[in-house]
Amino acid sequence: ASVGAAASGVARGALSGAGIAVNPHMAVLFEGVNFRTHTFDYKFSPRSADESKILKEIIFFFKMSMHPTKDGLAFFNYPDEFEINFSHPDYLFNIGNSVLSSFNVNYQPDGGSHYHVNGAPVSLGLSLNFTEIEINTKEEIDLEENGGRGR
Repeated sequence: ASVGAAASGVARGALSGAGIAVNPHMAVLFEGVNFRTHTFDYKFSPRSADESKILKEIIFFFKMSMHPTKDGLAFFNYPDEFEINFSHPDYLFNIGNSVLSSFNVNYQPDGGSHYHVNGAPVSLGLSLNFTEIEINTKEEIDLEENGGRGR
C-alpha cells in the first residue's frame, strides 16, 4: 500500500512539473430539490393597552396555527396552511401555499427589557418562517411570468 502511495505521489509530482493535473473524476448528482422557505421579520411597538392586546392575540394565533392537532393517540392532523399574497404582486414573486415551520418572538428587540406599566413589552420582534408545501418547477415560474397563476 505504501509503495502504491509513493508511486502516486511521484506521478503527481511529474504531472505537475509538466503543467498537468489529475482529474479527480468528481461529479455532482442531482438528488432533488427542497421545499422553498420564506422568512418575514417584523418589529412592533404598541402604543396602547389595546394595541398590546391585539399583538398578544396575533402571537397566540401564529402559535396555534403552526402546530397540528391530535387525531387519536398515534396520529396528527396537519397544521394550518397559509396563502401569502403581496400588495404589489407585479414586483414580487408569488409564494405557494405554506405552513408556518417556525415562529419566534423576541421580547427584547432593542437590547433591553422595557415594559409598560401593565406588563406589556414596549417593543417586540416577530420572525415567521414559512415552508411551501409543493415543489416549485420551471413550468410554474414560466406560467407566473406569462400571466398565469404559477408560483
